[in-house]
Amino acid sequence: SPVSSTTTTTTIRLKTQQSYDSSIRTTAPAAAATTTLRVDNASTTTTPSLSSSSSSARTTTATTTTMSNTRTNTMASWMAILLLLSFISILPAQAFALASRNLAQRQHRLRLSTSNDNDKFTVGILGDLHMDPRKMQDYHQGRQHFLNIFEQAKQQQQQQQKHGHHSNNNVALVSLGDLGESKSVRPQETNELFAGTTECHELAAQYLQSFGVPYEVVGGNHDLEGLDEFSTDEANLQAFLKIHRKPSPQFLR
Repeated sequence: SPVSSTTTTTTIRLKTQQSYDSSIRTTAPAAAATTTLRVDNASTTTTPSLSSSSSSARTTTATTTTMSNTRTNTMASWMAILLLLSFISILPAQAFALASRNLAQRQHRLRLSTSNDNDKFTVGILGDLHMDPRKMQDYHQGRQHFLNIFEQAKQQQQQQQKHGHHSNNNVALVSLGDLGESKSVRPQETNELFAGTTECHELAAQYLQSFGVPYEVVGGNHDLEGLDEFSTDEANLQAFLKIHRKPSPQFLR
């Protein structure tokens, strides 16, 4: 239903009888009213609250809220200041640590860039060759892959020497042993195993020397299989060391 309106008129005279003239329009169910006061021919318009107690309560609440917000803002400001002071006190130590770390890294890079060229080397590693004199073409073909790498390494060292850098011939070859075929390579003639014989080690030494770089051999179990040629393993070992010019059975280079 449409909202109904009620108009009430009251006369107020602020004299001895305290009579007055007031016009109040209230629109239900609105929570506020408009009041017109006439005091000695002077007119004033106000919008009062529903009750003085309610207005007072809201004023108290607003004041309390404002004070609470003020305290909260003050505490937040102090917290921010304390955090800033803590950060400022820690910052120099962190900056010093970072600077020290950067300095150490730069020094390390400098050492690497100016390090002795003797620290650089190129090494070719050969697995079990089990060489068979009937198949030397395969070994020569495989050798070519190593020769290309060794030649490139030698050229780099020569360039360094031209620029005044001392450089040793740090290019080498290592064989992991088991140099010869562990069976007869002339079955029509003999059943003697090829591995471990003088012929086997001489063929292997000639092949390893053809790489054009110093070589070393780590002896394998088949390198002492010259059972028909040598009466003892000690004799077989001495032949192995002599042919490959090794002062010791161990890896020494």
